Amino acid sequence: MKKLKSCLLQITRNRFFKEILGALIGFLVFIIMAVIVKTQSGIPSLDVAVRDFAYNVRGEKGGFLYWFFRIVTEFGFVYVIIFIFCVFAVFTRIDLRCAVLGFGSIINYLANEVVKQIYQRERPIESMRWMFEASTSFPSGHSMTSMYFYSLLAYFTYRSWRASKKQKILVVCLAYLAVFLVGLSRIMLGVHYFTDVLGGFGLGFALSMISIIIFKVLNDKGYKFLSKYIIKEPKLK
Repeated sequence: MKKLKSCLLQITRNRFFKEILGALIGFLVFIIMAVIVKTQSGIPSLDVAVRDFAYNVRGEKGGFLYWFFRIVTEFGFVYVIIFIFCVFAVFTRIDLRCAVLGFGSIINYLANEVVKQIYQRERPIESMRWMFEASTSFPSGHSMTSMYFYSLLAYFTYRSWRASKKQKILVVCLAYLAVFLVGLSRIMLGVHYFTDVLGGFGLGFALSMISIIIFKVLNDKGYKFLSKYIIKEPKLK
C-alpha cells in the first residue's frame, strides 16, 4: 500500500501530470464516441434525442437563433482561425508560442481529415440543415478546431498576459464559452450529430494538451523560433 501511495504521489508531482491526464481524458471521450458511431447501426439514440430537441427549440430558419448560430459557427471556420492566428503572431512576434499554435493547428486539421476519411459518416438529413456542408460528419471539424485552437490560446494568454488573475480567468472562461457555442451551433444548424461534436471536442482537447507538453519541453531548452531574428538582443558593453 505504501509503495502504491508513493507511486501515485510521484505521478501527481510530475510537471506534465495535468496535461497527460487531460490528454487521456480527451482521447477517452473521442474513443467512446468513435466506438458508438462505428458499432451502432443507424443513428444512435443519443444523437436522435439531442437532434430532435435541438430542432424543436431552434425555431424557424431566418430567425434570431439562425443568425446567432450562423455567426457563432464561423469562429470554428478555418479562415477565421487563420485571421486570429495572424493577430496572435503579431503580438507574440512569431515566437515559440506562435510556432506551436501554428504547426499544431495544421496537425489538428490533418488529423480531423484523416478520421473523417476513415469513418465516412453521413451528415444529418439535408432537408433539416441550415447551411451547406460537403464533407463527412465524424468528427466535427469546427468543434475539434475550436477546442484545440482556443484551448491553446487560453493557455498562452493565461501564462503570458500581464493582468490580474480574475482577468485571466475571465479570458479562459470566454475561450471555452466560444468552444461550447461553436459545438452547439453545429448541432443547431443541423450539420452534425451530438457524437460528432463530442468526438471533435475530445480529440481536439487531447491534441492541445500534447501541444502544451511540447511547448514546455522546447521552452525549457530555450527555443525562441523566429522571434530571435525579429527581436535583436541588446549588445553587452
